[in-house]
Amino acid sequence: MLTVNSHPLILDIVRRYGPSVLARVISRIVKVSLFHRLIEEGLDQFVPEKPTYKSVKQRDGRGFGLVEAARGALGHWVIIKDGKISNYQIVTPTQINMSPEDPWGNKGHSAKALIGVEVTDPRDPIEAYHIVRAQDPCLVCTVH
Repeated sequence: MLTVNSHPLILDIVRRYGPSVLARVISRIVKVSLFHRLIEEGLDQFVPEKPTYKSVKQRDGRGFGLVEAARGALGHWVIIKDGKISNYQIVTPTQINMSPEDPWGNKGHSAKALIGVEVTDPRDPIEAYHIVRAQDPCLVCTVH
């Protein structure tokens, strides 16, 4: 996100050290400070007695939201008919990162990373665990 938005500090780090773990970690720290400022601005505009939503009169429609989450791209799609949600779809970074392959037969990110990995003990493939956990931190608690 910060390289795409040409943040000077992050661009300098990437120029000096390349697209590395260091650049990702520093980017996440910088994002926290940027989000902190946005939260402060939002809180300054908040009025406790007023509603925090806008009532929608439209009964039919489609919408989507795309964002770069901490682990990758996140997308939500919704279809509303007669004032009710008729279809809702979410595609999470984990689905993208951990898929064995896409619909066109291209191997997924983690599948590629596991090719050729030498495992010392097949009963405890710790090498594979480390690779999978490094691909998607949310899987640290779920891959055992």
